[in-house]
Amino acid sequence: MRGPSGMHVFAKFSLIFLLFLGGFSVNAQYQEVGLGFGGLTYTGDITRYYEIKDNSPGIYGLFRRNVSEAISLRANVLGGKIRGNERYIPDAFSERRSHSFNINIIETSFLMEYNFLDFRDDKALFDGSPFLFVGVGGMYFWGHEEANGNYNDFQLVLPFGGGYKHQFSPNFILGIEFGVRKTFTDYLDNLSGIPEDQTQAFKGNFEHGNKYNTDWYYFLGISINYGFFIIPCPHNYN
Repeated sequence: MRGPSGMHVFAKFSLIFLLFLGGFSVNAQYQEVGLGFGGLTYTGDITRYYEIKDNSPGIYGLFRRNVSEAISLRANVLGGKIRGNERYIPDAFSERRSHSFNINIIETSFLMEYNFLDFRDDKALFDGSPFLFVGVGGMYFWGHEEANGNYNDFQLVLPFGGGYKHQFSPNFILGIEFGVRKTFTDYLDNLSGIPEDQTQAFKGNFEHGNKYNTDWYYFLGISINYGFFIIPCPHNYN
């Protein structure tokens, strides 16, 4: 599924998650909205290991519902660029293949966070807490000049990671986090294995990737969040 059809699936997926989050009951819960920025990078057939110098700009927005002192539910929207270039890799194979890519991605995800400390309590010893998160999401990517295979540009992703939150005023929270995204595609970098129906034609051609290793991407970011209480209005029984 390519082009607008992939975006259509992504839009439906995002709407389902927003409706799912809105379905939770609200009982004087502490809500947060936030905006952040940071860097996106990937690992795959071009870049084998995470390197912070390979980050490209990314931006994200979030809505967080704190259902208890320890557990928070979060809707997240992330967008930015992912790039790779073998020109700067000191490897004979990479130098000969000399592949590069520069794509755009947008992701919607639903996350559950675990906070180690109850930092929002007025009597808390600390104004912040480390946290872990895990969830599920969907991402849509585009930007390859020519597709190097038959793939779906909408993909499920499994986000997980951790970070630190610091409440520096009654309503404002500073957050920093590092997240990993497990994907189920090998085409973020537009490189995968040789198509089965073209095996003979490409025999001896090593300009393809390893189809058994799917691509991953990562986000390192910082955010400013505004917190507020939502208290349901009492029912009028008159």
